[in-house]
Amino acid sequence: AGWGQTGPNAALPVFDPVFQASSGAIKAQGGDGDPVFLAPAITDYGASHTAAYAIAAALYARERTGEGQRALVTLTGAVMAMQSGEFIFPAGGGEFGHAVKGGEDFAGTSAAYRCYRCADGSLFLACTTEDHWQAMAKAIGRPELAYPGAWPAAAQTDAKGGVAHAVQEMLAEDTVDSWLKRFASRAVPCAPIVALRDVLDSPQVQANGWTADHDHPKWGTVRQTATLAHFSRTPAISQRTAPLLGQHTDELLRGIGYDEGRILELRDKGVVA
Repeated sequence: AGWGQTGPNAALPVFDPVFQASSGAIKAQGGDGDPVFLAPAITDYGASHTAAYAIAAALYARERTGEGQRALVTLTGAVMAMQSGEFIFPAGGGEFGHAVKGGEDFAGTSAAYRCYRCADGSLFLACTTEDHWQAMAKAIGRPELAYPGAWPAAAQTDAKGGVAHAVQEMLAEDTVDSWLKRFASRAVPCAPIVALRDVLDSPQVQANGWTADHDHPKWGTVRQTATLAHFSRTPAISQRTAPLLGQHTDELLRGIGYDEGRILELRDKGVVA
């Protein structure tokens, strides 16, 4: 369901951005400035994941009790689930310290945890411990940033402040690939910021078999995500692209015993596509 089965909004029309707006996601991404729309359809994707968990839980309950039940998932609940860590508020008012406010040019939460520009692109640096920060500072040739206790200070420093500016100056002098190699050698958490199309060609993605190529009736060869969960005993296989409307109607009806005449009759009456 969209808004749920009851309540004042239950019958209203819905789309993903409607729930981004009503759940606080767009406001949170915009921070104290104008609201910022999230490009990924987090509500729709979140609903499919929530539905999968609900179905698995219902099947487990049936296995234990012998009784089935209806599992209802709403888009409202799904987008709240995607932000569950932010929906925790003290009874006395206020917010917990982890609540993050975005902005139109939101690069990250601190100098230790943000996007940085390099000579030919950008990367995200995620220093979450003192060891990470110390190793990063030495890797970029700024040992003065690696004093004892530097990481807590950097983690609490404005993402656009002086420390971030010093790191940015150094990273801008070399390429993304060069910095990734240096950081990897020192176990500094980071990753290149890449375009969606480039993700499927990533050596890491390819090595894990997370892509599949299929023939599409309209678009030819299509590369897409494969089955992203791996099973040790019952491996799953991505067999085809999502079908066009009615693409497999005849095939499925024949499989359950309908002859050509009956299939044509159903199609003429508009019963099937």
